[in-house]
Amino acid sequence: MVELATERLILRDVGEPDRDVIRAILCDPKVRRYLGGPVPDNRIDAAVDAYYCARDDERVWTAQLAESSTIGLVSLTPHTDGRDTEISYQFLPNFWGKGYASEAISGVLAHAQTDLNLGRVIAETQAENLASWRLLEKVGMWPERSVIRFGVEQIIYVRLTVP
Repeated sequence: MVELATERLILRDVGEPDRDVIRAILCDPKVRRYLGGPVPDNRIDAAVDAYYCARDDERVWTAQLAESSTIGLVSLTPHTDGRDTEISYQFLPNFWGKGYASEAISGVLAHAQTDLNLGRVIAETQAENLASWRLLEKVGMWPERSVIRFGVEQIIYVRLTVP
């Protein structure tokens, strides 16, 4: 996979040193509030391992502060609708509100446009997750439609990456 760099971050393949950070992300109630809750203990090892087994149509990057630690994850994967590519992100709460997530997402979206030739990228977030709305709008995405999934309203945000 391609390593990406932004002003403050390095986006790189998931590596063995990231295992503890991925576990922390998947177990954190704040991070997982709108993602179905923390991953249960009996499923955590499999959930962490899944980040190391991305399929050919999936791309997962760790977001790392330059010369420092991993602070989050960004991925491009097929959406459940079977048509679109979805961008997803999860960052440790200590790094929220500092612009790291928007910087990482913008870097991946630029890569999606220039290197992957993806004409359309979506993000799905719970309607109640106002912070995610603001983040997605900050990176140039806009709400396209809503759906009910997992028993709650989800908003599908879209960004056309090719003019």
